[in-house]
This record gives sequence, C-alpha cells and structure tokens, in this order.
Amino acid sequence: MPSLPSPLAAASPRPGVSPKCCALSSRRLKIFQGTPEGGPVIVPHQEHLPPDVGAAKLWLSRRQPDLWRERQQVDVTATVAHRIAQMSPEQRAADAIELVERARRRIAEYRQTIEHQGEPEPAPESALEPESEE
Repeated sequence: MPSLPSPLAAASPRPGVSPKCCALSSRRLKIFQGTPEGGPVIVPHQEHLPPDVGAAKLWLSRRQPDLWRERQQVDVTATVAHRIAQMSPEQRAADAIELVERARRRIAEYRQTIEHQGEPEPAPESALEPESEE
C-alpha cells in the first residue's frame, strides 16, 4: 500500500531525511539473562519510536511559515478607542456630554453619602481608666 504524502514529507528539503518529528522504526537486539548452561538469550525485535509533536510543529513552522504559523487574533472592536473612532463628531459630542452627566451624578451620590454619615460615635469607656475616689 503506498503511503500518503504528508506535510512533513512535502516540507522536507531532501527525500529520505527522517527528523525527530517523524515516526521511526529500527531493528534492535534485546539481550536477556539466560540460563547458566545456555548463556544469554539474544532476541531481535523491531523498536518503534513515536513522532515528537513539538518537533513536528517546529519543523513545519520553520519550513513553511505561511501555512504553519501560530495565528493570534486580537479583537479590537471592544476597545473604547475603536468605538470612539467609529463615531461621527456629533456622536462624540453627545457621548462626551453624557459622560460628564454620569460623572456629576456619581460625584453627587458620593457627596450625599459622605454628608449623611453623621457624627462619629464616642468611643466606649475602657475598664483601664482609673475610677475617681470620692
């Protein structure tokens, strides 16, 4: 069965280059401690190494940056500067007047709150004060 072309193969500058980002298989020998009479047991096996995802991402982003760069989308429609820039001069003037009115109302609320707090309560007499002797 033919293998499908992968982005890694397309990005590879030389065919046959197998970077860390590609899965690898290699033939290895595994040596087990055998019996005293027979000696060690040597078993050939196929070792499979999985691909490194971080290495694949780096490999692709370096070789095809237009296709594999990380995109960061910044939403500028919610900023105050953007909202003001979209207004007409009449809308800006109306918004400024409305802002001044809100500020005046807020200041008036704070003044009213401060004025109605009243006199501070006297501190309770402590038991440590000396009593007068009559």
